[in-house]
Amino acid sequence: MTKITIGDTIYDVDRFYREGAMAHRQRRSWSSNPYRHGSHRYDQFSRGYENEESGEHFRDGQDILTIRRGKVVPNLMGQTKPAIRVA
Repeated sequence: MTKITIGDTIYDVDRFYREGAMAHRQRRSWSSNPYRHGSHRYDQFSRGYENEESGEHFRDGQDILTIRRGKVVPNLMGQTKPAIRVA
């Protein structure tokens, strides 16, 4: 499973995380989460949605949800967001 690190938090990028991110990209509301509240799937969808909403999936013009595993996407000089390592 692919993992991404944002700040000091590691996220599992599974199908449900990606669904949440894609829901935001498709401009669907957060309440479009189809999974039962409190379930792992619900939480993953929410994490993906919220990280996409915060702009965390794009660095240096690259979509980190689609780049190859093991690649480090560094910060630009003066950028305020931390670097992300896709594991």
